[in-house]
Order: sequence, then C-alpha cells, then structure tokens
Amino acid sequence: MMRIRVNGEDRDAPESTTLLALIQSLGVKPELVAAQHNDAIVERAHLNDVHLSDGDTIELIRIVGGG
Repeated sequence: MMRIRVNGEDRDAPESTTLLALIQSLGVKPELVAAQHNDAIVERAHLNDVHLSDGDTIELIRIVGGG
C-alpha cells in the first residue's frame, strides 16, 4: 500500500494505482472531473497513463454545468 493525499485528505491506495483507477474507486465519473497530479493538470485522455506513487498529491474538481 502507498499513502497519497486526495483533496487535502490522506488515503491509502494499492501500489501501481493509476489516476484513472483512483478516480473510479472514488465513484466519480472521469469525464466529469478535472485532475491535478503533483501540481500538474492531467488531460482526461492521459488519466490512465499516470501511475501514482507514495506521497503524491491529487486534486480533483468536479465539473458542474449550469446556466
């Protein structure tokens, strides 16, 4: 297991977890979130390419439509 920080809260995650897998495990639809990994914005098309490491910081922002 590794320890990561998601939106300011420490969480445990299995080794080799991708950013996409993390988002899905939180019950969030990847198409409805903007993601930042260690201060870098990650494009949705690359969420599965980002492998998380112990100590990483993730910020997830849900996209809400309206008008």
